[in-house]
Formats: sequence, structure tokens, C-alpha cells
Amino acid sequence: MPADNNETQRINSEFFNIVGPARDLDRNAAFALVAANLENLHYDFSISEFRGEPSYIELHCAEDYKVYIKPMYDENNAEVNLAQWYEHEDAMRDYLKRYNQGITGNYLYKATFELVIDDWDPEKAEEEEDSGIIEGVVEFGSVDVTRYNFQEFIETAIFRLALEHEVELFPKRKLLKRKIA
Repeated sequence: MPADNNETQRINSEFFNIVGPARDLDRNAAFALVAANLENLHYDFSISEFRGEPSYIELHCAEDYKVYIKPMYDENNAEVNLAQWYEHEDAMRDYLKRYNQGITGNYLYKATFELVIDDWDPEKAEEEEDSGIIEGVVEFGSVDVTRYNFQEFIETAIFRLALEHEVELFPKRKLLKRKIA
């Protein structure tokens, strides 16, 4: 046990300096965290990969709409992780340790959400080529969203995309696998 209170604070400070950076996620782990949160909210999604690395998350919506969740880029055109860990200030840390089960920070979620419609049908492709109508992937636009709460992060993006592009956007949900009594 430390001899005085200042010694405890110094030890805690050293500990958080050592352990703090370990909470920073690499690109794959950030995608995995976002995917796990989408799974917990029962969204129907898939992860698209390019050369073995996750490229974007595809959130499936009704009526052939899709929302692509992609990392944002900063002012230097460097990719920003989908999730970043932020420690709270020292003044709040003791309170959070006591009342927040020892968790002293939050993840900040940042992403670009692109609204896309994909109505390409391989069976109708030959007929459409003859008629001059070519259907396929059409990008409507995108919004950048940053939030600490994951559910608010997703729902804000869906709401803003639907409002800005005047579409009814309903993400598909997976059915629960267990029966509720």
C-alpha cells in the first residue's frame, strides 16, 4: 500500500500512461467493433473487403437501398479510424471508476455514410440493354457523422441521409434467433 494519497495518484497516472495507448484500435479492430455493435442492434449488414482488408460496411435497407459506412479522412487526407478511444479528464476519472464499473473513457465513432441504391438484376440485364435502360449502382450522396453513443451514431446518419435525399430509408433487421416467452 502506498504511504500517502499522492503516491496513489502517481501510481495511477503511470499505470494509465502505460495502459492508455493499448486501447487505441487498429483499422481491423475498429471495423470489428462497429460490426459487433451493429450485430448487437440486430442490423442486417456485411463487411466488404479489398485485398484482405475491410474496406467498408454495407448496411442493407429496404427497397434496394444500401448505406455504406466508410472511414472518414482528416485535413491531411489520412484515414481516421471508425472508432477511437478517449480518456476522460482526471477530474472525472475517480467518479467514473466508482460509478461506471471502472471504465474511464469512451469510444468516439466517426464515419462517412453513403446512400446507394443497387437495383441491378442480372436476369433483366439483357432486356434492359436492348431497351436502353441501364440500371445499377447509383450513389445519392453522403454525410459525415461523429458520436460517442453508437446507436445515436447509426440513427443520426440514417435520419440525415433520408432527410437530405427525401427517401424513406429503413435498415433491415435480423430476426431474433431465440423465442421470447
